[in-house]
Amino acid sequence: MTRHVDSQLLHRLDRLLDSFDPGSDDPPRTVGEIFRIRARQRARLEKVIRLASEALSRHPRNGALLRRRARAEALIATPDGKFPMATAADSDYERVLANDPENVAAGLEWLEHRFQFSTMADAAVAGCAATFEEKARNLLLSVVALHIRALGYAGQVAQARNVFKEWSRRLPDSQRLKGAMTEVADFPPRRRGRRGR
Repeated sequence: MTRHVDSQLLHRLDRLLDSFDPGSDDPPRTVGEIFRIRARQRARLEKVIRLASEALSRHPRNGALLRRRARAEALIATPDGKFPMATAADSDYERVLANDPENVAAGLEWLEHRFQFSTMADAAVAGCAATFEEKARNLLLSVVALHIRALGYAGQVAQARNVFKEWSRRLPDSQRLKGAMTEVADFPPRRRGRRGR
């Protein structure tokens, strides 16, 4: 959980990570040039790791801090194309998922990291990806169902029906969406309050 962590610290870490230049190929660059660009930014990434580690000494199970530290560790590269902290990043992602198995964002970041840096077999990556795809799908369905119910509570049944129709075309077998729409359809009509003069 993140409520005990200073939000300003998280924003500071995000700014440092977002300012990282991966060395795009526009303009065209050689692989060596790209890695030299990345390597020059190591101090910035190490700052993220240091700040996150200091906060983790007080909040060792905090997923937001572990994810940010893992991102920084995964990005550190040497001029000759090595990633010396890939194993540390892998460990941090595994810690996040051990504490919070439903953390879809961390799971997808971990999969991307594993696919790029480890010897994990493609079939194993695909199996893990399917698991997190299902979790992400369930999370999406919960949000859409909540949207439908919220519109219904607000008396906007026509809008709720439109949202239901739109998503039912994409996910026709979702009982969760059908249940939300059935609930909205059973709402009594709202009375219009008189406006003050």
